[in-house]
Amino acid sequence: MMGLSAGIGVITSPEAIGIDLEPVAKNNQIKALTVGYYVLSAVLTGLVLNLLKKH
Repeated sequence: MMGLSAGIGVITSPEAIGIDLEPVAKNNQIKALTVGYYVLSAVLTGLVLNLLKKH
């Protein structure tokens, strides 16, 4: 959920966090990829944290 929120935040108001709008929201395909990268990163972070808790 956090990855989705972050990805949507980046494409809707990138200037609020100091990101240039052009590379993250040039067209709909890039917007989808940007959100997807944030979601994937959040999922991978969760998996790594779960693995670290087990060890």
